[in-house]
Amino acid sequence: MPYSSRAIAGTPYVLARLFGSFGFADAHALLRELTESHSTLAGKRVICDVRDGRVDMSFAEIFDLGRYFYQQRGVLTGVRWVNLVSGAFEYGIARSCGLAVGDVDFDYTVLKDAEQACHWLGIPFIEWQRLAESA
Repeated sequence: MPYSSRAIAGTPYVLARLFGSFGFADAHALLRELTESHSTLAGKRVICDVRDGRVDMSFAEIFDLGRYFYQQRGVLTGVRWVNLVSGAFEYGIARSCGLAVGDVDFDYTVLKDAEQACHWLGIPFIEWQRLAESA
């Protein structure tokens, strides 16, 4: 299971991670865990950190993930989500997934820098550092 997720009690922050070599089944399981554990993610700030991972998915699988996001649009409406990636390939994959999502009313971006991701989400960077160290 090369993924983890946890909501930070008393905050709107959700930290999700994919690490090692991960494929469609792993990414889908993480998304399913996040969407099934909450009746809504509205108002949540999600950081999905994949910097320690290596993507092993086809483009068809990436679009399947986008379709799953779309199917979960009721849960995802109002969430602010950033995928934190390490390289150009991962950046392209994450942007493609974002395009595949379609018309879901949530804020989504892909960034390579943790400090920029925190700024975009409105999370104090010191809070992110504390969360990342305890993960």
